[in-house]
Amino acid sequence: MPRRRLILRKSPTLSRDALATFSPKTRSDGHSPRLTAYQRKIQRREPPKRMDDAAIITVLEQLSPKLRARLKSPSEWQSGDDIILSAKTPVIDDRGHLFGWGIVSYGPTSPALYFDYSPTKKVAIGGLEIWLKNLDTSGIYFVEISLSVLGGGIRVGSSDAPHFVSPAQGIDHRVLVTIVDPTYDITLISLRPESVQSWGFFEARIRRLD
Repeated sequence: MPRRRLILRKSPTLSRDALATFSPKTRSDGHSPRLTAYQRKIQRREPPKRMDDAAIITVLEQLSPKLRARLKSPSEWQSGDDIILSAKTPVIDDRGHLFGWGIVSYGPTSPALYFDYSPTKKVAIGGLEIWLKNLDTSGIYFVEISLSVLGGGIRVGSSDAPHFVSPAQGIDHRVLVTIVDPTYDITLISLRPESVQSWGFFEARIRRLD
């Protein structure tokens, strides 16, 4: 079983305008700032439900007939290759890790990352990167990202998939990214808020389908 660890770096005195950086290269001091009423509401939500293979194929049906043929009988990764990256498991050896900034608090027991708000710009700030490695350049990977987003939208970028803006969907905001035959054995998916009032990250589930 890969070793998992929680890493958080934050300023000694976290003010409203300060930044906390979520990084797999430094350790947490064990302090979690007080959550807002909205963040406590998010903590009480049901864990995100995993999409089954039939639902995934339905999402991908419009890509191409060739891809549909490859997905008739999708197979899961073996030996833990169906992975989840979250505040609880930000690093999975030889598979991927999270890197974020502008993070003000996290809840490791109900894993979530909450991002800061800029009173001068009157919008939420921060960002998150999902790094995946040791990919097969002839494989298909499906990424389910579970968020909470109020107002505006989240700009989703990827080194191996089209960029797009996902409009706010509230507490159960889901972003789906498909990576087909990545160029290299490493890929990046980035999340950045646009005119968002509040947002948080719950988890990213990555599965190989072919």
